[in-house]
Amino acid sequence: MISIEHTPRKVRFEQAGAIQKSAIEKPFRPYHCCLDKFYICAIFETMATIKFTFEDKSIAPVTVSDVPADISILEVTEENDIHLNHNCGGVCACSTCHVYIKKGDEYLEEISDKEEDFVDRAINPKLESRLGCQCVILEEDAVIEVEIPDQRRIIGHEH
Repeated sequence: MISIEHTPRKVRFEQAGAIQKSAIEKPFRPYHCCLDKFYICAIFETMATIKFTFEDKSIAPVTVSDVPADISILEVTEENDIHLNHNCGGVCACSTCHVYIKKGDEYLEEISDKEEDFVDRAINPKLESRLGCQCVILEEDAVIEVEIPDQRRIIGHEH
């Protein structure tokens, strides 16, 4: 029998015998572990989870786990082979990395006036519109849902 005590960034597993790896579930990444005669105490660094959906329904949804804080949604797409245009190279000088943040906007840096100006120029902007290059993840325990607009409508589209 395993009992789990969860507090922010700390998980304690107690078991009469050895702990099984299957008892450790994502999005936790081992950070520090110690073994005592009666229990195993593990401290884990939590990581963000980003769920991507697409306006182009021929593309299946993608969930990316183990995302660290301080990187942008655009960087997450680049590192995970998810197509998101970025004609300016991700420096907030165009609107081609436009995305819709469906859930978890509280875990992202606030929108700037400059970003708002470029979002207004995007194809079909909505209230939840952001630029992927400016959506920097603030917290490692974030769960964010992002919808990527149909990339075929964007000038400069490559495929």
